[in-house]
Amino acid sequence: MKNNLKTNAKTKKGGRHHHYHHHRHHNDKHKRTLKDRINKHILNQKDICCEEYFEREKIINQIIELYTKYVLKLLNQPKEEIPESISNDISLLIFKNSSKNIKLSNDIDKQTKTLEDIKILLKEIPLYLLLSLLAYANIKANAVNQLNT
Repeated sequence: MKNNLKTNAKTKKGGRHHHYHHHRHHNDKHKRTLKDRINKHILNQKDICCEEYFEREKIINQIIELYTKYVLKLLNQPKEEIPESISNDISLLIFKNSSKNIKLSNDIDKQTKTLEDIKILLKEIPLYLLLSLLAYANIKANAVNQLNT
């Protein structure tokens, strides 16, 4: 009987302790897993849903307008720098400062020397990347607005 009490006490104590940690790790794991599941879903689908609800041409024009504002007013660079700025940010959004895909990044740079090249690229990239670039362009343009206030 004495043995059973010790075993039960250990099990109960260990079980409670384990349950607490399991619950905490389960929540952390669940958060990561949800992100992983969403990423996996997008990768399997090749893009996010419902491109038909977006007017790609208008989004592209907005991106170019925002980058024009950013390059000319904040960077004080000539308009010829707009394609390079957009190209650099596309690479930034794709590669997260990784040097693993230098060739792809270089290919993007080579194919985006003019605003017309940029428009062609933006028509071809996945919608999630186009919308990410629009959001990033808005952030940069807001930095210009903050300087002007």
